[in-house]
Amino acid sequence: MNPSNPPANRATDLRWLRWGLAAIAFLLTVIAVELSVLIGPTTPRALGQITAGGPQPEQLVDGNKPLNHTTQPSNERLHTGEIKVNTGGADKEAKGAPAPAAHTSRPAAKSRPAAARTK
Repeated sequence: MNPSNPPANRATDLRWLRWGLAAIAFLLTVIAVELSVLIGPTTPRALGQITAGGPQPEQLVDGNKPLNHTTQPSNERLHTGEIKVNTGGADKEAKGAPAPAAHTSRPAAKSRPAAARTK
């Protein structure tokens, strides 16, 4: 009988195999630990600041009250649909013609529902 590897070489090969597998297992463990540290917790983090209750929301509302008061007349005009335009004589100075009279514009009529358009 002539074995392919003598017993002494087989033992050496197994020792190298064991050390190689141990090194691979160690490196895989290091990689797994690094990935778990880099990825972080699995729960989502809050990205924005959560406002606390109390005076802060009230201060925001109080700060907007003057703005709401100044824009109220414009909002009412926009909701009624009547806007008067006056060029203030800019056309008269530019072209030498009299300024046009104030115009009243109304918003476009609301479109019909899709069912009514297809009939």
